[in-house]
Parts: sequence; structure tokens; C-alpha cells
Amino acid sequence: MKAVRFSQFGGPEVLEIVDLPDPHPGPGQVRIAVRAAGVNPSDWKKREGLMDQELPQTLGYEAAGVVDELGEGVADVAVGDRVFGLSEAGAAQAELAVLSYYAPIPSSLGFPEGDARLGFVAPTSLESKQRRDRLQVVLHAVMHLSNCRLLVEHESIQLTKV
Repeated sequence: MKAVRFSQFGGPEVLEIVDLPDPHPGPGQVRIAVRAAGVNPSDWKKREGLMDQELPQTLGYEAAGVVDELGEGVADVAVGDRVFGLSEAGAAQAELAVLSYYAPIPSSLGFPEGDARLGFVAPTSLESKQRRDRLQVVLHAVMHLSNCRLLVEHESIQLTKV
């Protein structure tokens, strides 16, 4: 299969299209024929040597395509289904990609109007919600501790008066 890879760090000029062996999915994974691949900040950071110092590297964490091979235990999609998702290996900018996390593409979307972007946007939205939820817990705890501190200060003042 053809894939985008680099063997040295630098600008876009270090990117090459190379032939690599076809990947195969492990348990719980699917392989897709890539129809759209997402590009996000981790790609240029990897290419410039700011992340993952190992060389050579293949780019891409998000991809959308048509399932062409199922890993052991996969029962929620079938060969021929359109899916989008994340490649833990960071090797989605290729003809074939193995996705560890995936979901069916809604019938209202096509290639590439939104498919690959969902891989980056959906987890980012979820992460934002999780951060907001954690922040609310922290704020609640701070408010509770502040109220306790005020209560202790009030009691200390009352004891001083006695």
C-alpha cells in the first residue's frame, strides 16, 4: 500500500509517498480503505521532531473509509460499512488504515465533507465536556472549602468574644 512517511525531521519537503506492507487489524480493530484522512497539529509536530522522536514515521490519527477487514471479535460493523475513527498507530494517511476506535458514518455525511474531521472533533468535544465536568467538581470543592473556612473564622471570632 502507499503511505505518507518521513525519514528525517523538517518541513513538508521531508514527506514521501512510500510502499509499505498492508496492515492487518488486531482484536477489536477494523481495517479501512481510506477515503479521507484528517490532518491536525500532531502531524506537523511529529514531522518537525517535536513529538515521537522515532524515525521513520507514518502520519495521521484520523481517517474515514470503507471497512475491508475485521479484527477478531468485531461484531458492530461489517465489511463494506462506512466508518470514521482513530488510528492509535498514527498511520492513517495511507491507502489502508487500522482503526482502534471507530463509529459508523451517519448517512447524511459523505466523503470527505466531515468524515475524517469527526475523528478529531468528536474526541475534542468529549474531552472539553470532561474538562468542564472536572472543573465543576473542583469549583464545588473550592466553594465548599471556602464556606468551611468562613464557618471556622466565624466560630473563631465568636470564641474570641467569649
